[in-house]
Amino acid sequence: MLDWDPWHFRAQDLNEDMLRRLHKMRIEDLDTWKVVSEKEKARLDLLSAKVNYRVKRKDILKDKLKAAERTYKDAKLRDKECEKRRKIEIKERYDRRFSDNFRANKKCTPTTNNPCAVDVQSAGYDEDPVIDAILVPLSDLIPVPPFQYRSDANIGPTLLDVVEMKIRYLPGGASDYRENCEPRVNVSAT
Repeated sequence: MLDWDPWHFRAQDLNEDMLRRLHKMRIEDLDTWKVVSEKEKARLDLLSAKVNYRVKRKDILKDKLKAAERTYKDAKLRDKECEKRRKIEIKERYDRRFSDNFRANKKCTPTTNNPCAVDVQSAGYDEDPVIDAILVPLSDLIPVPPFQYRSDANIGPTLLDVVEMKIRYLPGGASDYRENCEPRVNVSAT
């Protein structure tokens, strides 16, 4: 039996890479937490400076109040920048995780033959001209029959039936319920 197993080393490398990424995410979260806590501390300092400004003489604490306001505004801006950066990183991570065309707007357009054929104009995000050339003939080569209900399928009431039932059960509307009912014929008796 061989001691060297390539799958073991590959799994070990993947685990180390994952641990590195998790550690990096924790550090980023820690930085975010620090920015938010600095912002909260600056806000509390600003509130205490405002209270002291009202109580004590205005001339002495005017500079302290302005400094506290400036510190709070700076912390607020840093918090917004950190939040933007984090959102962009998350978006890029998901874009890398999924395909390159993840954000492309491919819509299904209903047609008579194929109810979910890919619209070629909206699928123009593929830079490969060969794929664009293949998309059109494939929709013509593979006809999709229109969807039909099976005759033995149990089909529920339609919206019109529900509305008619609601009208019949309204006060004053129950007297004519026999008009809408079909007469039942007993097949075994005839």
